[in-house]
Amino acid sequence: MARLTRSGKPSPSGWPLAQLHVALGWAAPAVCRSQSVRSAGFAMLLTRRACYGLIAAKHLAEHVGEGSFSAHDLAECYGLPHEALAKVLQRLSTAGVLMSHHGIKGGYTLARDPRYISVFDVIEASEGPRRSGIHGERWRHLEAVPGDRALCKVSHIVEDMLRKLTVEDCYNLCS
Repeated sequence: MARLTRSGKPSPSGWPLAQLHVALGWAAPAVCRSQSVRSAGFAMLLTRRACYGLIAAKHLAEHVGEGSFSAHDLAECYGLPHEALAKVLQRLSTAGVLMSHHGIKGGYTLARDPRYISVFDVIEASEGPRRSGIHGERWRHLEAVPGDRALCKVSHIVEDMLRKLTVEDCYNLCS
């Protein structure tokens, strides 16, 4: 199992969440509120689960071939709540995005090459079965809003873009 250590400073590549948000113009509630994200223009709200899944997938893509990483080590490295991250990792494993390895050197690795794992797959798997698409429960209420068809079109365009964007792309954008 690969070991993660974290000194008092961010890793050389910086905080992946912040970089991912800046590079892609995303903002997550109560997770990333930096000025750099606001100045990026377009902001897409992602849940914490989706962000945790993307952080884990990006980290595993950066460290392909270095062994598996436990939920505990990933949580420690990025300052994330262990239980929440563990649940997201289990969901990603169930969805076939990650592989779970049991035993003393157990943990998680990517199930496929990062070039073949879409950001949409990670977001959808991280959310679990109770969500519908990338928008969740709240999206259904928009059917009564004037212009809902236009919003639906935008939603489909965003989903298509996220299906084309891979975990490897995120790693390359942030490095």
